[in-house]
Amino acid sequence: MAKVYGNQILLSPRGLNWHFLAHEWSHAELRSRQTLWAWWRMPQWFDEGVAVAVSEAPEHAESHWQFLEATNIPRPTREELHTFKSLMQWLDAVHRYGEDKNIERKAKGETEIRPVYSAAGHEIRPWLAKVGSHGLLAFIERLNGGDEFESAYLTANPAQRK
Repeated sequence: MAKVYGNQILLSPRGLNWHFLAHEWSHAELRSRQTLWAWWRMPQWFDEGVAVAVSEAPEHAESHWQFLEATNIPRPTREELHTFKSLMQWLDAVHRYGEDKNIERKAKGETEIRPVYSAAGHEIRPWLAKVGSHGLLAFIERLNGGDEFESAYLTANPAQRK
């Protein structure tokens, strides 16, 4: 539907809505503001979480997370989510939690589920609400300056310190 290539966004006809555009633009914007080293060290869950939060897509919304909880659909814990650092780990989780089976679910008239993307949004939305855009930019600068991700992430929002 949509994919970022450097500072270019490739969209299929199904990706021509503002949720997809905002999601992919978020990825492109984060990458454009980071050094290569900072981008390389940023976990996939964080990049996707910011994109999910910015896009406000209903299928990744907090209400979808609450639906997953209420119906006891398996979803990653916060601790597990934080292990999805690489794209390969992210895609493995998407497969393991069945997000890649939504075409089949839709064809059967079943509810689509997005446990991994929703978990990332569930983690990032309160963080972004706390730190705001200025805090996000300061966080990116800290990463660009060489700070480790976890340290910068946790100190940006003292409420989430372990």
